[in-house]
Amino acid sequence: MGSARQLASWASMCPGNYESAGVQRGGRTRRGSPWLRTALVGSARSASCTNTYLGAQYRRLAARRGAKRVFLAVGHTILGIVYARRNCRPGVRRGHNAAPHGRPTCPIRR
Repeated sequence: MGSARQLASWASMCPGNYESAGVQRGGRTRRGSPWLRTALVGSARSASCTNTYLGAQYRRLAARRGAKRVFLAVGHTILGIVYARRNCRPGVRRGHNAAPHGRPTCPIRR
């Protein structure tokens, strides 16, 4: 995958987008891999009970959006973290732009 956004889109962990007459409404997410989605949502449920960034994200969003939507959002964040850890490992040289001394070679894109 080229980026974490592309991975989330491929895994169908992105929120849907439905707009009509300038009013944004909640859209449906696509059907993706049921096993990957189950694993990510289960991880998000576990992370929601912790005192970490993911737990804080859950509590912040659940007050406004509802628990089920937030589990999908936290699962999306977990997928982005997994992508970053997988592709930015220190000590791994990739391609012609590999940095010396084991520094991560890929920039963080937002």
